[in-house]
Parts: sequence; C-alpha cells; structure tokens
Amino acid sequence: MASSHPFPGFPPPDHAIRDLLTRSQGEEEEKNRMLHFLHVLFEKTRNLLEINLNEAKTRSERITMFREYVTAGQNIERVGEDRREFYKTIVDEVEAVSLVYYLSSVFLHFTEDGE
Repeated sequence: MASSHPFPGFPPPDHAIRDLLTRSQGEEEEKNRMLHFLHVLFEKTRNLLEINLNEAKTRSERITMFREYVTAGQNIERVGEDRREFYKTIVDEVEAVSLVYYLSSVFLHFTEDGE
C-alpha cells in the first residue's frame, strides 16, 4: 500500500535545514557552510538549554526537556512551531554570515584584480 504523504519518514523533514545544507555552491563554500551550521546549531542549543530550559537540573532532565521542546506540536506531516523557529534562527544566522563571507571574497577578489 503506497503512502499518501510525500515524505513517509518520521519525524518530518526540516525543510530550511535541508535546503541550506544541500544548496550547491562549490565544495569550499559547502564545507564552510556546514561547519558554520554545526557551530551555530550547538551554540543555539546551549543557549536554549541555559536560558529557556534552565529548570532542568540533571542531564536526563535536559535531554527530556529538549526533546519535548523540539517535538511539541509535531505530527506526521510537519514539525512543530518551536522546532521550526529554532532551526529558522540557525538558518538565518548561517545565511547572513555566508552572505557576508561571499561578499567579502568577491570584494577581495575584485580589489586584488585591480592591482
């Protein structure tokens, strides 16, 4: 029996993250984007645990609270709003830095060619 859902897996995909990490712009840019994504992901996760989920006192409680946070409102077809917003802030930060990096490299290349 075929599934009527376009993505039969669970949990549903995080489209913003998938799009960010699968966009092809050359091997070096992809590597830098992935490394920056991981850095921002861990930084935002730490901030979430320290600020929003700070009532957790043990490792087990932190894990449980984080799981509950990222699965709240989730169903078979889409992720919950907290998870979507959590990843959106990460994608926005990675893309903003990637744009600055790109513009800096273009400017640097332009100024080096003009010498």
